[in-house]
Amino acid sequence: MIARARLLLVHDECSLRTRLNDSGYCTDVAENGTGALSLLRTAPYDLVLLDFGTAPMSAAELLERIRQIRPASELPVILLAPLDDFARAPRIGAGPDDYIAKPVTFLVALARIQAQLEMARAGRELQRATALFRLAGQVRTEAEESRATGERCNIPW
Repeated sequence: MIARARLLLVHDECSLRTRLNDSGYCTDVAENGTGALSLLRTAPYDLVLLDFGTAPMSAAELLERIRQIRPASELPVILLAPLDDFARAPRIGAGPDDYIAKPVTFLVALARIQAQLEMARAGRELQRATALFRLAGQVRTEAEESRATGERCNIPW
């Protein structure tokens, strides 16, 4: 069975949560930045959907604090912002991984969520492959050194 992605929605609109849950996601809601930070410290989320209008903390401040808990390589953040607020929204690279314009078109949101989850999965796979590649290089080096010295190779497996 494939595990459902766990999303944190920092937003005050319950209909979006319901539609995400109906689409197969496990979605928790925080109505503000303080609640979001509390949930992020206690649960392993796969993605955060962050409303630009979070109060009392600004979206930029909340993004900075989220990145202190989990880096961008581990947790994608999508910012929900009205088109007229895009000029004030933090730029990609400074926090969010993507944007969705409000009012939210649900099919667009689903596509963006899936794309970010897939990129995060690919990043984790790349990290695993890199670690295995490095381990293989260490094993090869130990084997070559053992051959050169005539000593027994101590490969830990």
